[in-house]
Amino acid sequence: MTLQMSDEERTYILNEFENYNTDKESHTHVWSKRLYAGMFIHSPYLTSLKNQVLQNYPDYTITFDVIFQSKGNEVVWHSDYESLGPFLNETPYVAINERHFISIHFNLTDDGGSLRTMEWPFLSYVNWHINKNFNIFSWPHKFIVSLIGPISHFFAETKANDPKLGNAFNNLAMHSVSEGQPRTSYVLRLVKSDKVKTSKKLVENAMHLSENCKEFFKILPYFQNDSVILASKLPWEVM
Repeated sequence: MTLQMSDEERTYILNEFENYNTDKESHTHVWSKRLYAGMFIHSPYLTSLKNQVLQNYPDYTITFDVIFQSKGNEVVWHSDYESLGPFLNETPYVAINERHFISIHFNLTDDGGSLRTMEWPFLSYVNWHINKNFNIFSWPHKFIVSLIGPISHFFAETKANDPKLGNAFNNLAMHSVSEGQPRTSYVLRLVKSDKVKTSKKLVENAMHLSENCKEFFKILPYFQNDSVILASKLPWEVM
């Protein structure tokens, strides 16, 4: 599936990001600046891109977006945990296999390194537990990355790094970004509409664990009670 943003959409995102100042810093050895849940995908300026995504991924709900800026350094192999904090993941192995969580990655700058993926369920499952129990970039994570490095040369899929081109990947599967020129990346977070659930308590816990999740306070009023609901039932555009 080919997803392509326009020049105008890229300019809009880059301008908004440039004008954004934040004191929320996370994993600064990887990213020089990060804007979490800017929600540009739900603005009128990105309507065309949003419609492309909905047309190509009708079984998914667009939740929020993230913009990353780096000096072009490598993002080592990992699977996501912290960034999916607002969502319930009771069966991680099933979620990996059925791609309950996917993201779409856009390079906004030239020669910005390439997204690499390796959707090995068992390896990704082990890494998910490492991230949950020890945190990403911990010594167990560094150990598994040292094992993956040689294997990835033969088995990883390397995505095209053309600016404005969208590449989808499984958040819970192993993925990385190669070295390149200083880059700005735009990422959309999608969840499977009939599978992924959330609750007010989960959102509050995510906000407590990470400063980057503070923006989720805007959807708290839309929970009727403390029950678990499908994430697709929330009006993410209000953020």
